[in-house]
Amino acid sequence: MERGEVEGRTNSWASWKTTKPDWLRDKKIAIIARAGPGAPDLDAPSLEQLAGTEEARRIIALVLSGGPLGRPFAVPPGVPEEARGGAARGFR
Repeated sequence: MERGEVEGRTNSWASWKTTKPDWLRDKKIAIIARAGPGAPDLDAPSLEQLAGTEEARRIIALVLSGGPLGRPFAVPPGVPEEARGGAARGFR
């Protein structure tokens, strides 16, 4: 965005505040909507609130439903069980 190569992007609210606080302070960006739960210090409507129809709201809810499930970690076929188990234990 700083070089003009894109005109918009998504990021988490926490990440914006951490990585680009000057953009927020200097109003270089405008948060126009949020996906997921709101934050106390973020004044932006949810995508569901912006939906024009019930069908659109349901589609948005479906698309966003993966967020609460987290991000899965995967390995390619053939990785030995001891390596897979070791990686899993690292998250405990």
